Amino acid sequence: MTYQKAVEFNEYFRCYVVGQQKVHIMPYDPRKPHHERYLQNPPAYDKKLLERVEGDALKLAEPSATTSTRSSSPSKTESPTPSTS
Repeated sequence: MTYQKAVEFNEYFRCYVVGQQKVHIMPYDPRKPHHERYLQNPPAYDKKLLERVEGDALKLAEPSATTSTRSSSPSKTESPTPSTS
């Protein structure tokens, strides 16, 4: 058995992040029928809320630090460069 609890919300957004720079914020209401979920005439939202949504979306779109860094030590298949002493 799974227990789930609904999260009450006032605003709900879906976001597209393009090129890890531009965020397209789309007001969304998952309680409506499928064809009405993307709001055509959304209410005015607080500027700070939209800035927060944009910032959070950009953070989620950042490449992982572990995939963008490489180890400086040789791998097990690489042989170290021989010294010339």
